[in-house]
Amino acid sequence: MKYFGELKGLTGAGTIALYCVGLGLLAAIGILGWQALSWLKTGDWPALTLMSGLASFGVEWAYSPESWIGIHNLLKEIPLTVAVFWAWMIPALLLMLLHNWIVRRHPQ
Repeated sequence: MKYFGELKGLTGAGTIALYCVGLGLLAAIGILGWQALSWLKTGDWPALTLMSGLASFGVEWAYSPESWIGIHNLLKEIPLTVAVFWAWMIPALLLMLLHNWIVRRHPQ
């Protein structure tokens, strides 16, 4: 928190939002980096989707869906980097809304 102390008007929600954005970017870049490294080794680009990410965590529905087939097919098309990035960005955006509301409600 020491490093963010110089950002004037940044509330706790704003600080957490900044961390969420940073973690989302790092995660997405890390996934792309792993894909690039795999491509350099094998010559094949590993297509990582949201569904392959869920499968790696052992979600049985990712392997053999018995219902919600349309959602399953949609998730098979979303790149994992995009899903991970937005999984961090949506909370960050909500926290920035909270930050703006706090700043407007309690001006300094």
